[in-house]
Amino acid sequence: MGDSMSVREVRADLARLLDQAGDGEPTVVTRGGTPVAVIVSMEEYNALKEAADELLAREALQALAEEGDVYRRP
Repeated sequence: MGDSMSVREVRADLARLLDQAGDGEPTVVTRGGTPVAVIVSMEEYNALKEAADELLAREALQALAEEGDVYRRP
């Protein structure tokens, strides 16, 4: 993953970090040394959201299929 910066550093350099994100370079934002967020491009965010939605849909279908098997067993 890309650079890691504190919230204070991000505030001071936000415009550059947004440009970086647009170029495909994510930045991890930390608070007190703990990662709390990531600055990514909208394209990457949308791709991640779509992948998560697809995974949840697959898990839901699997759960329904397994539940159906339970009801069919004698």
